[in-house]
Amino acid sequence: MLYCLGDLPIMTIQSHNFWEFSLAVYSHKAVERACLTLQNSHGLDVNLLLFCYWSGCVHGKLNHEVFDSARAFSAQWREMVVAPLRQIRTEMKNETQELFTDFQAQHENLRERIKFDELAAEKLQQEKLQNLLNPAIAHQDATIASAAINHNLALLLSAEKIVQDARLDALLSIIEEKALQEV
Repeated sequence: MLYCLGDLPIMTIQSHNFWEFSLAVYSHKAVERACLTLQNSHGLDVNLLLFCYWSGCVHGKLNHEVFDSARAFSAQWREMVVAPLRQIRTEMKNETQELFTDFQAQHENLRERIKFDELAAEKLQQEKLQNLLNPAIAHQDATIASAAINHNLALLLSAEKIVQDARLDALLSIIEEKALQEV
């Protein structure tokens, strides 16, 4: 649902929330690969990364207080909930399959339930992150959104002590292109 206030379009969180945005952006194979590469090579939390894009597109620049709250919550949630689920799911895929050759269907069913729980945990994380922001979302035009995304990413990369280089910029650009198309 898109509403207008004068010449400025206004969205409600209910019509275009963070989870919906993330699903739409992440559904592009190039974005999925870029996110997984950034997660594996730089240790970035994909949900926090996508939060930088989403908030830049629909809210603008994050202030330090909101960013710090988002980062602190995400680190704790990832450590306590998401990472353990991901580790179990990954180990079940790679290490334990041969132990359950007689029960392969049951093994895969359990692994799928763990994957479902991992996604549910990530959705809950995103709902918490979304709630850190004001519920009235002023939609940004592409130029303003791009500048806000770059500001938000600079906060994240600085906090994680990641130095930007051409390869990193290329991965981030893939995500930004799709993010800007989704709003």
